Amino acid sequence: MKNGFLKLFTNLFLFILLIKASYFFSIDSSKSFILDNTGRYSIFHGVNVVVKLPPYLPNLDLFDPYMSLNTKYDLDTMKRLGFNMVRLGVMWEAVERQPNIYDYDYLDKVEKIINTLGENGIYTMIDAHEDVFARNFCGEGVPYFYVNEMGYDQKCDANVMTRILGLFGVCKTLSYYNFTYDENGLPLIEDCKKHTFGEYNSLAEVSSANRNFYNNVNGIQDKFVEFWKVIAKRFKGNKFVLGYDFWNEPSPGSVLEDPKSFIPGRPDIKTILPLYKKIDNALREIDPDYILYFENTPFPDTLPIFGGLIWGSMKEKPADDDKPQVYNFHTYCCLAGADACPHGEAPYSSTITICPKYHNNKFKQEIKAAKEFLHTPLFLSEFGACSDSLACYNEIYNVVKLCEENFISWSYWNYKPYGDHTTSAIELVEYEGIYNDDGTIQNIKEKGLSRSYVQYYQGKPIDFKFEINSDSNFETCFVFDKNISEPSVLYYNKDYFYKKGYFIEIINDETKENLLESKAITIDENTPNYIFIKGNKSILEDKTKIRVIFKSIE
Repeated sequence: MKNGFLKLFTNLFLFILLIKASYFFSIDSSKSFILDNTGRYSIFHGVNVVVKLPPYLPNLDLFDPYMSLNTKYDLDTMKRLGFNMVRLGVMWEAVERQPNIYDYDYLDKVEKIINTLGENGIYTMIDAHEDVFARNFCGEGVPYFYVNEMGYDQKCDANVMTRILGLFGVCKTLSYYNFTYDENGLPLIEDCKKHTFGEYNSLAEVSSANRNFYNNVNGIQDKFVEFWKVIAKRFKGNKFVLGYDFWNEPSPGSVLEDPKSFIPGRPDIKTILPLYKKIDNALREIDPDYILYFENTPFPDTLPIFGGLIWGSMKEKPADDDKPQVYNFHTYCCLAGADACPHGEAPYSSTITICPKYHNNKFKQEIKAAKEFLHTPLFLSEFGACSDSLACYNEIYNVVKLCEENFISWSYWNYKPYGDHTTSAIELVEYEGIYNDDGTIQNIKEKGLSRSYVQYYQGKPIDFKFEINSDSNFETCFVFDKNISEPSVLYYNKDYFYKKGYFIEIINDETKENLLESKAITIDENTPNYIFIKGNKSILEDKTKIRVIFKSIE
């Protein structure tokens, strides 16, 4: 009997731990912030790690500036630069290598990556990445055998519209490119990279494949749902997982044959949202409290004319209002016009004229959607994709400043090149990561991405600014919450911005009382690049406005 009670108690304890782990991240009551399991308001700065071709994973053994992850040098670099999240590509075509046969060895490696990152304070958003639908069309995403099984058009003759577009050369077919194909009937990557990947979206094959996908021809959507169920079962309860990004930059559907697909906002609601709801309904049965990250379609919500016309956004969320979900968007100045990035990234002149205006309009549109229609937090999961140039620094700065002003978490594209074959920066792909060829950090990327900020707040943030000037001034204010036991965590790049030291002042924002002198606040400075700031509950009143002022010493 004693052993029976002991076994029952042990199982109950493990169950409670599992339940607690599954609630590690949640959404605050105002639907504006992600909270950690202690209730701290969390801000994430990070990078994408997406390997789009076999083996669909980074090198996990030896460091190199192009393909590795999880080496000690990678992890130390991420922490030194202040990154606390990764958007990790977990490809459908990598998980399902044959119909209905899932590669659990691959998922074991994914889990090892997630756990190793998490043990180093870096959390993971799992991303089912897709560009140009599938490898069949020089992209990645849907397993090639399902594409063949589903079928697609190989001529521009689906209807009158596609025939007219074909006459004007807008609609093309794969045969136009004279590709060489491998043993699986897939175009060789070397051939694919001779053209920008955006070109392939106007293929009859791609347009019709998207049409068939959204129409669930041959049960293709159901197979996609099954893939996500495998992911949800594997990672349920993993406290290092931020959530799931269902489908990267979803297509609006059959743009070559349906004129309604050109109406901004319409494909989000009529085409993409039903897919999201279908996946979410299946996953909530497995893990009711996972966080869903959902994206709108880049086109036609943004039209690449007149500096970028940003007219559409997601206006309805996939899950019920009480379910955790985050609106997830991307911003690239290359969408400001058809010729905005003639060589893979915006030229310097554009980054001080066209690009700031484009990004400002993009943020206004998505913030309005999140606040007025969706009532969810915002997460910028892609931006950048640029080289070690002053133009790139401007592009990064234009974006991160807007994120800081609006408390939006972000992840830069891409941590390393990872052989990326579907990027606007294809001519500069070797430099779109953060490393130089010799393994050192690109100065532009460190200056642009390694910004002082509070990763976790012991209360709700009110304002925030970081200015790179003579004193690298960082300042933030938050409302102290006595119910939160863990300290705020301030990150700063000691070796880049604060070489001679720093000055920190923490005051009551209303009375101007020095909270360090009164012992109402204590700080722990023993961890390089991080300061832990803790409110003394026996002294501080609840909802005290705390202002942190942090400057470099020159």
